[in-house]
Amino acid sequence: MWEMVKMLLKGKPEYEKRPKEVAMLEFHSADVLKTEKHPRVFNTHLFPTDIPKAFLQDKGKVLFLLRNPKDITVSYYHHWKDLKFSSATQWDDFLYFMIKYGGM
Repeated sequence: MWEMVKMLLKGKPEYEKRPKEVAMLEFHSADVLKTEKHPRVFNTHLFPTDIPKAFLQDKGKVLFLLRNPKDITVSYYHHWKDLKFSSATQWDDFLYFMIKYGGM
């Protein structure tokens, strides 16, 4: 979503040269984020209730995107397998582990 918004603002279908992590709210202090060129586009994995109130008080706009829970689970499964967090590398084992231990 961050990439698409950046493209819309540029008016060109060109990818941002920098990784999206350079503009993630949870990775940087407010001082670092203030150095971004205007119009500034940030992204986050935080819920709106977890974003600092001061951030939402100005005239900025917020685009809130929710992913399909199945998509999240499948994505998490592939990260889980790739990073070898557990021996539960089969889909059924992974789901059992998530349900039993609340790993999500």
